[in-house]
Amino acid sequence: MITIIKNSRKKKRVLKQKLVLLLLSTIISTITFTGCGGGSGGGSSSTSGTVVTGVDGYIKNATVKDALGQTATYSSSGKYTFASSPTYPLSLTGGQLEDTNASFDINMTAQSGSSVLSPIATFLENNSTLLSKFANLGLGISTIDEFTVDYINSNDLNLSKLSQLLYVMIKDDTLLTTFKTNINANEGSLDNLFLRAHTDSNASASNGKFKIRIFLNKVNSYTGTASGMEDFVKNYKNSIISSLVDGNRTILKTGQITEGYDNDGTSGTGTQDDGTLSRGITRSYTDNANGTVTDNATTLIWQKEDDNNTYNWTDAIAYCDNLNLGGSTAWRLPTIEEFVQLADKGTSSPAINAVFTNTNISYYRSSTISASNNNDVWNIHFVDSRVGMTINSFAVYARCVRSAD
Repeated sequence: MITIIKNSRKKKRVLKQKLVLLLLSTIISTITFTGCGGGSGGGSSSTSGTVVTGVDGYIKNATVKDALGQTATYSSSGKYTFASSPTYPLSLTGGQLEDTNASFDINMTAQSGSSVLSPIATFLENNSTLLSKFANLGLGISTIDEFTVDYINSNDLNLSKLSQLLYVMIKDDTLLTTFKTNINANEGSLDNLFLRAHTDSNASASNGKFKIRIFLNKVNSYTGTASGMEDFVKNYKNSIISSLVDGNRTILKTGQITEGYDNDGTSGTGTQDDGTLSRGITRSYTDNANGTVTDNATTLIWQKEDDNNTYNWTDAIAYCDNLNLGGSTAWRLPTIEEFVQLADKGTSSPAINAVFTNTNISYYRSSTISASNNNDVWNIHFVDSRVGMTINSFAVYARCVRSAD
């Protein structure tokens, strides 16, 4: 009897051990597979993946965090690595585009299961209704995983265009809400979605809606590679950034960087002068190698150098109207405001960026007439960017400008 009792107790002990092992195995299995693969909500599930990509031309040096505040470390090609499994949703703020070094100016998120942060992932938010509308765009893709891929690496031009469209929608909260509401379930094509965005932006109260529409047209007509998109649209993005703050006029830095002058003109401390504050958008120019220069901040295209002749006001207007340069005849005489933006107050004789060659240290004619006397016209002098008026019959130099479109 004693032996039988011992054997019975032994069997119960072995059975308990097996049950404990089975329970542990189940728990470990559950922990291992929680959050792997595509998710269907914005919860805080975790995943064993530790590398995520910030796309949109690839974003470097951004702050990428998970829901618990864990920060990922940047390596290259938009890749960010978490030291341990991240908890969703993920967020990306700040940073620069790798190809253009332009600042990235929207915040992006990724929901459970996604390894890519992009405007597409941010817009969809694993929302099944929006996803079903996107699935009907005729792109041949329908799942959240297919829409939130690294479209730069896969060279998917359609997703690159879609990302740029959503980027500009995300920049304006009111426009974003309107656009999400107005998307039809049967838009039918990416072109129709661009038309929807164009219509909504035109009806919005956004200061920069004119330049948003230009941006959308440029993106939709782009025929290059997905990886080349950011470089193509950088000028238009810069223009939109400033427009949303200051309407359709872009306020540039003056160029003055010397700081700390006192009222007597000597160097001092604690002043609030222009060199100290350096307000405005950074100046940037591109020599188009065809006699023209693009102002990357305003998107205006300028005549690289004038013809070294002087004109009265009427003849100056005619000269620019008849100019055929850089494959365009859409030239005109600049306004005085455009000339003021072009002048660089950080240099002199001439007070203009060195990309503009053979600039005369003299007056240049604007198209702006005086409000007090229509015989007087506003001009700018490139010895030091001073502004003044002369009678319209007086002969001065002319440099022409045209819009990007």
